[in-house]
Amino acid sequence: MKKYIGILALLVVGMVGYYFAEKKRSSTVDDKNFSLENTDNITRISLEDRSRKRVVLTKKEDTWFVNNKIKAFAPKVDLFLSTAISKIRVKGPVPKTAHETTIRKMVGKAIHVRIYEGENLVRDYYVGEATPEQDASYLHINGGKVPYLAHILGYNSILYPKFSTDKNDWLDKTVFDYNVDEIESVEIDYLNEPDESFILTRKDSMYKLTPGINSLNQIAAKSYFALFSFRNFEGYADYLEQNVKDSLKGSAPHIKVTVNLSNGKQQTLHLYQKKSGDGNTIYDKTGNPIVEDTERYFASFTGFPYLVTVQEYIFGKILVKRSYWNE
Repeated sequence: MKKYIGILALLVVGMVGYYFAEKKRSSTVDDKNFSLENTDNITRISLEDRSRKRVVLTKKEDTWFVNNKIKAFAPKVDLFLSTAISKIRVKGPVPKTAHETTIRKMVGKAIHVRIYEGENLVRDYYVGEATPEQDASYLHINGGKVPYLAHILGYNSILYPKFSTDKNDWLDKTVFDYNVDEIESVEIDYLNEPDESFILTRKDSMYKLTPGINSLNQIAAKSYFALFSFRNFEGYADYLEQNVKDSLKGSAPHIKVTVNLSNGKQQTLHLYQKKSGDGNTIYDKTGNPIVEDTERYFASFTGFPYLVTVQEYIFGKILVKRSYWNE
């Protein structure tokens, strides 16, 4: 009797162990468990393509960073979480006769998506290209047996581009984004017109211009400080060779804009003219000269390691000269 009781106990322990092992396995490998509707607890998202190009988005406190180095563009990450991560819906499995062909395609081109809550891997799947009809994308859970057709709920959308492994697609493009009360002073330096350079300082609710003028319009000064919000750069100067970019960043800027903040921090923007001639011709990677562009500047700014371009349309209003305040 004791022998049978021992065997029965072993069977019960084995069944319990099998149950929990299967429960753990099924929670990790669920063939069609792609979406994660509550994204608040996500702390890390890894995106890696077949060429090993990788982007890791990491949340530190309430701020997202790209590859643990540079702040991510919050609106893009928020949209990514609220749509591509939380609203993926399975339209159905790929027909059985097409399983092998689909998997073979995804071996050649797919994004490996891994989503973490703390150190726990909560989603692990591959995003493939779109179907020929362009109304769904191929998805495959890592470790699953069946590839699926999926889309974003409410849209006949292609998923692959939303999981970009190009870090430039995720970086924060913000140059200046401050409230009036955050700014203590603004300095504008013109390399070729030093007499037009100035410093505008705020103390409490009063503004002062240096070098001074007879009468400073206080309302205009406050309105000027209000212009330093939502000023983003346009794009990256990746069409230039690295030595050209380094040379530009090491040269004296055409215009320098410095914003001194009330918290003691400082943000500086360097603007370089996009021009040719007079020994200043700039060439792209193919050896063609960059045509003079009066609507854009090359730029670099505090805390951002890459040379970018900014539009005159976006930044022109803050690039006033000292003579402006006499008008």
